[in-house]
Amino acid sequence: MGNWAGDFSDITLHYFVSYLKNKYSIEDLKEIFNIDSYDEAKEIIKNPNEDLGLKIQNEYMLFMREYFKEYLKTIKEIAVKYGVEVPFVINIHGFDMVEYAKRGKNYPIGLSQLYKTAEIDDAIIAGDYYIGNIVYDNFSDITLSNAFTLAIQSPDQPLFSAEFQGGFQINKPKLQPSTFDLTSRLCIANGMNAINYYMFVGGENYENIGLLGRRHDWQAPVGMDGSLRRHYYVIKHLSKIINAFEKELLESKPIYNTYLGFYPDYYMTEYSNEYTRYVYSRIKHFRDSFLFDGIGKGLALNNITFGGYDVKKKELSIQMISAPFGCFQRNGWMRMFKED
Repeated sequence: MGNWAGDFSDITLHYFVSYLKNKYSIEDLKEIFNIDSYDEAKEIIKNPNEDLGLKIQNEYMLFMREYFKEYLKTIKEIAVKYGVEVPFVINIHGFDMVEYAKRGKNYPIGLSQLYKTAEIDDAIIAGDYYIGNIVYDNFSDITLSNAFTLAIQSPDQPLFSAEFQGGFQINKPKLQPSTFDLTSRLCIANGMNAINYYMFVGGENYENIGLLGRRHDWQAPVGMDGSLRRHYYVIKHLSKIINAFEKELLESKPIYNTYLGFYPDYYMTEYSNEYTRYVYSRIKHFRDSFLFDGIGKGLALNNITFGGYDVKKKELSIQMISAPFGCFQRNGWMRMFKED
């Protein structure tokens, strides 16, 4: 969505100026950003300077959250006006290729971008889960993605993947049949009770509309010629198992004693400029090292299930307790020690 809804076009920057006017008085604007007019912000976001590069970039990303919300809300209203009555699904992106597997380290960036869209009435937040082949190195990314999606979505909706890996748009990585079984079971066991396999059936695009070419058939369980591939039978077998326990699975709710806090602003790094790159690279290092390859993976490997808390929610009440561990940082590395 970012390619066509988020940019520095004149119309988008016009909305950005309106956003600033609604949020800041001219006095506040001068104090916070040291600029004399709202229109000056448009030029700085396109040509940032050292003093305001970080401030204006962060403000623009906060604006884009509101912009995405209003954009999708308007599309929904137009659809309803013309008689569309199906559920409206907002698809969160974010899994990246790493050789034969993939990682979900950037998935929370999508949650941050579309954070405000969870406030749209009668809309469902859903995940875009292309995990590649599920292995030791990446299975915990699914549990983290589930926890953080659950943290920001409406409590009245199911945990849902609207684009759950059923194939892929290219022929690599070569997806193993066992992957479809294991990823599905992991998500269902983790509380997901709505899955849509994509792409389940291959096909062809009309001329000049396919971003990846005319044919869209790579690794689909059902080929565009109707042939059934190996993982079709894996999904079919799993469906029979689920059907045997569907009522119990539908009504069951996971119980967590451990929660990881999700602070969306730590993932507000989708835009950058020369004055923000160093700060954002440090933030990314801490996110990756201490969450996805640290405590999140450690909990998953020790079979400790966890939920997610959106720490920006005002109604959230957190009780701080002392823990038997402390840490200090030296030479850029985090070291852990146990208190006596």
